[in-house]
Amino acid sequence: MTNLQPLSLALRNEVKKFLEHYTNPGDRLLLAISGGYDSIALCHIMQSLHQEHGVTLSTLTVDHSLQELSSDWTKKTIARIQAMGVGEAESVQVKVDIDSPEGLEAAARAARYEALQTRANEIGARAIVLAHTLDDQAETVLLRLAQGASTNSIAAMRQIQGNLWRPLLNVRRSTLREYLSDFSLEAIDDPHNHDSRFTRVRVREELMPHLIDVLGKDVVKALATTARLAAIDADTLDFITDSRYADVVLQGEVQCELLKRELPAIQHRIIHRWLSEQGSPRCSNEHVKDALRLASESQLKGPLRVPGIEIVKESGTLRAVRS
Repeated sequence: MTNLQPLSLALRNEVKKFLEHYTNPGDRLLLAISGGYDSIALCHIMQSLHQEHGVTLSTLTVDHSLQELSSDWTKKTIARIQAMGVGEAESVQVKVDIDSPEGLEAAARAARYEALQTRANEIGARAIVLAHTLDDQAETVLLRLAQGASTNSIAAMRQIQGNLWRPLLNVRRSTLREYLSDFSLEAIDDPHNHDSRFTRVRVREELMPHLIDVLGKDVVKALATTARLAAIDADTLDFITDSRYADVVLQGEVQCELLKRELPAIQHRIIHRWLSEQGSPRCSNEHVKDALRLASESQLKGPLRVPGIEIVKESGTLRAVRS
């Protein structure tokens, strides 16, 4: 390791600090390894560090079966993982709903995360370790801004998000490429990573370079900083919401007058949480706005339909009825 280039050495130290901070001896971690540059680098680094932290590693490679060669790529990925010395290397084939109204990218992601969570539960893994980078974070922020995002949405990915861990979230993708070069490691370059039919690919290969050219600065770092600052604000607002929710929502019903006394950001969060608890976890910002209008404007009587439920207004309260 003494011959590592400075960027690669800094990368290993970044992951080392992450493990020191978050892991305990005896933890089992499930690494999500696609076979691409980022995940192969993650696997190699974790394999070199896990013993000194007393951590056991397992890996899962998800075959989405969306390309003719996906099965062969999966086999090659497993072989590379095993060659690194990670013995518990598994793969799983998932079915992706290619006709999903949310799009192929979202459907593949949902199938992948479901498979990872299932495997983590089976082996008793404390966390699923993902190879998302600073570049992935910046792309996510751009995509969410374009959708009209809330503060929580702009906060994008977190290093620790439930049992999802992202030790490389502050690392540039180019640093991982250098690390692979230092160790002569090979990775699979999935053609989907260059397929312009996918929005994220166009953001990565077309929009981001254009933004850097026009603005003349490191847009990736700036967008990731935006996510970090948004996360700080979002966590603060969520904390306040936690303290106010039980006063505004009594026995599952929203007390409209009490809701109106809260700041707009807290009102929005209370209604969003209430809708989710009542059976509408995928409600949009527009649905939340409509529910807030129903609560605050006396001339509106309802009912209001949102995905999964109907909201009725009675005696100054909002009540949810299953559709």
